[in-house]
Amino acid sequence: MNKVKALYKVYIVSSLNNKVVFMYNLLLPIVYLLATNLKYFFQPVQTTNQELINTASYFWAYIIIVTLLNMVTFEMLSERESGYFKELFFIVGSKWHILLADLLAQVTILVLEITLFNIVFLVIFRTINFGILLGGLLATLLLTIPVTCSSCIFLILKVKAQTAPIIETITLFGMFTLLGIKNENTLIKIVNLLNPVEYLAQNSNNISLLMLGNIPSGTHVIQFITITTFYILIGVWGLSKFTISPIENRA
Repeated sequence: MNKVKALYKVYIVSSLNNKVVFMYNLLLPIVYLLATNLKYFFQPVQTTNQELINTASYFWAYIIIVTLLNMVTFEMLSERESGYFKELFFIVGSKWHILLADLLAQVTILVLEITLFNIVFLVIFRTINFGILLGGLLATLLLTIPVTCSSCIFLILKVKAQTAPIIETITLFGMFTLLGIKNENTLIKIVNLLNPVEYLAQNSNNISLLMLGNIPSGTHVIQFITITTFYILIGVWGLSKFTISPIENRA
């Protein structure tokens, strides 16, 4: 575990030094929040806890999924192509330890990002909501592991460093586009349930409401357990198939 701790520090320093990613992960949603909701600071309106939490949950979903894809999954692909992941593997001796160190670093960053976002959010709506303050943090701690596992599906891809950002952009666009599709078609419903963004938004919503004493329905609990298990299985399979040698060197 000492190697994991040392590697965790490396990833923390690297993440904090990456100002561009920080702007993309946190400042972009804050700017959008201000652009669409700043009027409520000057003209307060009556909103229920559920309405506020539902709004905040989709911003949390964006911050979490973009951070995990940028700094964990696709970062691993980039590290592989640069040869850095192979060096780390020879030092640490386990792909799981490298993933764990990076994930712990990003969870630390996410706690800071979600906290800052929640402060701005509550100031805009001129309210104090413990469901948002605590729910956002608890959702971050509970949901990042299964969502990271789900994204490990990309680790099986044999893509070069230049291709990875394109795939990531298309993936994010597809995930958020699916949110806007409201259809009774069974297949579309299943796809939406498996969409990590919907998974994050729905379950962070339920966790936040639980902080306020609202117990989620049995259906939501079963869905959560089933999809979480499915995500973890994907993670185990994806990481087991992940090769440490750069694609270009094998071509």
